[in-house]
Amino acid sequence: MRENFLERIFQDKKKVILAALVFLIIFYLDYAVILRFQQKSIKRLMSKTGELKKDLVRFEKDLEGMRKFKLQEAKEEGAGLKSKRLIREEQVTAFLQDISKVANNNEVVMASIKPNLSTASEEKKNPESEKIFPLLINLELYGDYHHFGKFLNDLENGNTLVEVENMKIISQPQDYLKQKVNLVLKTYVKK
Repeated sequence: MRENFLERIFQDKKKVILAALVFLIIFYLDYAVILRFQQKSIKRLMSKTGELKKDLVRFEKDLEGMRKFKLQEAKEEGAGLKSKRLIREEQVTAFLQDISKVANNNEVVMASIKPNLSTASEEKKNPESEKIFPLLINLELYGDYHHFGKFLNDLENGNTLVEVENMKIISQPQDYLKQKVNLVLKTYVKK
């Protein structure tokens, strides 16, 4: 019986060793093939996750900035006034050049531009004022109707307070698509 028991233990040892060997082979193959692939995938996912977190933080900052901007814009619209600036006397020439650039950008030909400062009448009316007086600008323009509309829109949407005082459109018999426009713009100048 003792020999039988030893024989059985010896055979069981062979089975245990064989099972351990099979287990080690499976474990090695699992590690060599599957786990390495999973580790590489996890590393890639971790780096993408880090990038996504950074993008999310940037997005949240941009979104907050956009909300603040929209809130500011809504406040300005609620006040009813978009902040427009008044030009100073020394800036009149630069403002006239800006008008000329806007005309060129909108394919409107400017034949003449004449500023008309009406300071004397305003100073008599209000001598204690901050010396703000109107500036009338007479323009003679040529172009088509749509370009005039764009030109006036760009002037109105500019930073300087400008309004159309008078406008006269004259059709051109030689080219019915082109018109001549006599335009009087009004702005205010600080002394």
